[in-house]
Amino acid sequence: MNIIMGTSLIKELATHDVANLRQLGNSIGGACLQEKPYLLPKLKEYGINTVIDFRNIGESSYRRYCEESGLKYINFPVGHTRNGLCGANAINIKSDVNDKYIAKLKEFINAFNDENVYMGCHYGIDRTNLALTLNYLLNPKAIAPELLTWGNYRLKSVINRTLKVARKIIKNMSPEQKEQFNLTEDYNNLFQAKIRSMLKANL
Repeated sequence: MNIIMGTSLIKELATHDVANLRQLGNSIGGACLQEKPYLLPKLKEYGINTVIDFRNIGESSYRRYCEESGLKYINFPVGHTRNGLCGANAINIKSDVNDKYIAKLKEFINAFNDENVYMGCHYGIDRTNLALTLNYLLNPKAIAPELLTWGNYRLKSVINRTLKVARKIIKNMSPEQKEQFNLTEDYNNLFQAKIRSMLKANL
């Protein structure tokens, strides 16, 4: 999806009060469209072929709405960051970053690389921020994402909180899981450079 198409789609969705819209490469982020399924064919018209749902509840009727509109549906559950939850589960991050979670993460990154994607959580803010940050840190093709804030939180606080959770998830990957993302032992050095670029792009 080119910038012009993406901008036109964002303007179209904004007229229907879809909140927190943003473009990053071939992807558009925003609030979940489960309550506005009439907009899904519009995504298709603008060249979107995949919808990614970051909500923990996921699935339900949203998958059916997407598939009926000719869109591929992917559910990659991501936890809230505003309350300090991790991207898998708040109870035990080490056990929750399992092979199933890694497979979902890879599916998301592959779709982000190869497909025209509409993605989001309920509001399209914090869980989407975390997913985009994981993608940025683990995906060599990704550019620094635009992060959004909520309520009275300062953007710098949101960025730091989101980065902290993303890095905790990566830290708790097994060596075999890290290999799937080509992470070497000195990956923290690479992350430091990426984080500097991310802060520069957002602040």
